[in-house]
Amino acid sequence: MLTLVAGPKLDVILRAAGELADVSGAFAECGVYQGGSLAALAEANPQRTVYGFDTFEGLPQEAWAAGEPHGVGDFGDTNLDSVKAAIGHLSNVDLRPGIFPASAVGLEAERFALLHLDFDFYESTRAALEWFLPRMSPGGVIVFDDVDWPHCPGVRRAIEEFGLEIEITAPCQAIHRVQS
Repeated sequence: MLTLVAGPKLDVILRAAGELADVSGAFAECGVYQGGSLAALAEANPQRTVYGFDTFEGLPQEAWAAGEPHGVGDFGDTNLDSVKAAIGHLSNVDLRPGIFPASAVGLEAERFALLHLDFDFYESTRAALEWFLPRMSPGGVIVFDDVDWPHCPGVRRAIEEFGLEIEITAPCQAIHRVQS
């Protein structure tokens, strides 16, 4: 099982999750790819439901805009069945295939303590923030991947549009702490 979020970046996600013992809510990862970081998060937090949102077909046409350095279908070397097979031993994972936020139908009343947001495209990142921000528990965290990485300029743009304060935690990674 492959993860592109490894080393210090994965350490930041797991450390942030470990600091949320007193914050209620599920965990979510937007941009699962082959499931490596999702599995690590779920294994380290068996008491939490961990939702995994992804097309499981690569970056979607629906979210692509002219000027995005990544192309439609990038990260397409994955599929839902292979991710299910890789993480099938984890009973606390709920994979949600499809285009976000349609893939979140039925979760409107859910609260979230942690969101790992790795959707790459501006439109996908913006849609995720719009949907998740009102559902984040006070004291929760959003971990952004690809902040200030030249291949994902829309991530910083979406963060700024929502006026979020972030702390850079590793190269191309940042955390937003949800206020009470």
